[in-house]
Amino acid sequence: MFLRLPYPKMFMFGDENSGLSYLGRLAGDGVELAEIVASGHFPMDSNPIEMFRRNARFLDTISLGEGGSK
Repeated sequence: MFLRLPYPKMFMFGDENSGLSYLGRLAGDGVELAEIVASGHFPMDSNPIEMFRRNARFLDTISLGEGGSK
């Protein structure tokens, strides 16, 4: 379902979860992967500054039209 959404997509995960089996498939389907350093399952708790920085960068990309339709 997620992959079929007609919008730019980002999947955020902590670097402690960098071995997730489905990351390659997501990337292959055009999903931007946002690996948050020094973070586990809850990036918003363990590295909120980096999490918000990556969110802002993704949203800026979309608003500039580089990530697809707005």
